[in-house]
Amino acid sequence: MPEPGQDGFHLRYIHNRYRIAIQGHVDNKGNVYGAAVKQTMYWRTLARLTAGVLMLVIGVLLARADDLMSPAMPSAEVKARLGTPQAPLMVDLRTPPEFAIAHLPGAVNIPLPELVKRLDEVRPAEGRELLIYCLNGSRTRQAEPLLYAHDINNFYHLEDELEGWLLKNYPIEKGGVTRKTW
Repeated sequence: MPEPGQDGFHLRYIHNRYRIAIQGHVDNKGNVYGAAVKQTMYWRTLARLTAGVLMLVIGVLLARADDLMSPAMPSAEVKARLGTPQAPLMVDLRTPPEFAIAHLPGAVNIPLPELVKRLDEVRPAEGRELLIYCLNGSRTRQAEPLLYAHDINNFYHLEDELEGWLLKNYPIEKGGVTRKTW
């Protein structure tokens, strides 16, 4: 390889961590010819990030509340049935502090992590329906497969979830008392 000040020298730099390779020729005046930068890790990382973001977007689109497996019970129907013998057993899947802020009148609080342990409390009595809900449908989507796996098939989800119930100014209860309504 020529030394600086003579015909020039060949420059080659490789950085293994980032997979960067720089090649070129520098003449005796410091001019660089044929410099090429190859950064394979950049494109590989970009492809992985793009795939990750794409999977996240697809997951969010597939996890919409209207994609729930159970049939929806309209909030107006639930409101009309409150306090009657036809009222469903309403199970709030949120945490006790969230339940204390606001919940449907007569609802039972069974947080999602405790659902499998407390299945006896959610098995509907003959002729009574089960209604599950949370704030926006995320925990409802997680609870559905658990209920189906334990042969609880006669249940509904609240159509608008609690967000829709609150937006319609339907009645709510406050306080953190959990109770069994069967």
